[in-house]
Amino acid sequence: MNVIFSKFGQVPNLIDMKTKSVLYSIVAILAIIIASCCIDYGSGVDWDDYGDYGGGIYGGNSSRNLSADIINIVSDDVLDVIEGLGMPIYDGHNPPDLEGIFLEDPHELQASNRNDDQIGKVYDQYKFKMSQQNNNDLTLSLDYKSGSSVGNSTRSYISGSGKRFSVFFEVLAEKQGYQAKMVRVISGKMTDEGIKNCQIALFMVNNYGDPGDVFLDNGKGRIFSDSDNIAERQIDF
Repeated sequence: MNVIFSKFGQVPNLIDMKTKSVLYSIVAILAIIIASCCIDYGSGVDWDDYGDYGGGIYGGNSSRNLSADIINIVSDDVLDVIEGLGMPIYDGHNPPDLEGIFLEDPHELQASNRNDDQIGKVYDQYKFKMSQQNNNDLTLSLDYKSGSSVGNSTRSYISGSGKRFSVFFEVLAEKQGYQAKMVRVISGKMTDEGIKNCQIALFMVNNYGDPGDVFLDNGKGRIFSDSDNIAERQIDF
């Protein structure tokens, strides 16, 4: 250590001491920053549960990465409405294994653009079976039943990547001799226990002008969800 002399004898050079103190502080701060950069804050965290980044597309994006079959049965306009009501559409061509039987119960109305609908109203449970998944042409077979309604779609179309997916299938409606075309969409995250954050939508795609005034307007529909946030796997259909 450098010293200076005065009438009081040898005195430490306080300027050098202060400089060294500042340098030591800088080194310590840099060490802390470098160490923090090496910590794996994501360890043990399923980031797929935090938001829908990279999987769902929201609000008016016409560049959805969906198969031509899906684009042929439901327009961007209808998908925009569904997403605008809070239901994600998971695009992509690498969906997870979807085969199994699932039960959404309670089957609760989450969102709607129909007049006089009561949000939170519970409808008949919705059980569905997905089978014969083909990832080459992105199709599967889907059977469903809810209350007295029973139906099946031998050719439903799928999209998604990782654990997240969407399923699309046409519903042909007939009422008082008139016909209309609707689309049902199921979205969620596949887990061992079932479909997490499962949402099921039913929307009018084409009422063919509704000459009998018996159908909803195009783009109108409902979105349902399971209030316990999972559609559980079942053994029997």
